[in-house]
Amino acid sequence: MKTRLHRLTLRVLVFAALAATPVGSAFAQTSMGGVSGTVTDSTGAVVPGASVTLVNEATDVRSVRQTNANGFFTFVKVRPGRYALTFRIEYRPDQPAEAPPRDEWAFVLAELGAQPQPALAVRIEPLTLDVAGTANVVLESADGAAHRAGVRVLLPSGVNVLEAPLEADVPAAGEVRVPVRLVRGDAPRGRPHAMIVIAGPVDGPLERASVAKGEIQIASDPAWLPRLRPGLAALGALLLLAAIALELRARRNPRP
Repeated sequence: MKTRLHRLTLRVLVFAALAATPVGSAFAQTSMGGVSGTVTDSTGAVVPGASVTLVNEATDVRSVRQTNANGFFTFVKVRPGRYALTFRIEYRPDQPAEAPPRDEWAFVLAELGAQPQPALAVRIEPLTLDVAGTANVVLESADGAAHRAGVRVLLPSGVNVLEAPLEADVPAAGEVRVPVRLVRGDAPRGRPHAMIVIAGPVDGPLERASVAKGEIQIASDPAWLPRLRPGLAALGALLLLAAIALELRARRNPRP
């Protein structure tokens, strides 16, 4: 479904619940849950037809839903674990009329059931991106032990990874910075975009992974021509007046 909007900002309200559901005999139970929510835009209007993907980060099992006419989605019979929710809406800007369709993305992390202590603390240093730049991911041990950490980067449409280490050594004490080289594709200028990093020990369960959300600010349009237009217009007017004056002078004083 394509929605015609000038500017779209996704807002997501997510509800996750876990309950004990009997399976098999009366003595065997397993905890199952559900994830549901509503997607709205920056005006508060619901967004129908948005694609919602639920990914179990431990098993990479995926489920896909579409928001209904009320912007609502739901996943049922979800096992305990850590899940990444990805929201995608395709829309067409109002201006210009020939503008191609665009995608808008949002990411949410949901946890069902008790989770073990994360092994790492993760944060992303802010970045203003023009054409290319480096976003530093800062890793620190959260349990006082050294770790070989795996690093995974999730980016919105229009921003791409040029180079990023898949693993990094994190000491028992102190921070380590992991450089992620980024390049702007067709991401709109002058707007912030979310960056998500998932980091966890490569030799441990993914449930001990940590997730951090950062912000990439796309620089405003650096084009110099719009800023020169007033001066160029004034110069053009002066040249036109000079040409008119020369023409009048030539008519008053014709050559013999």
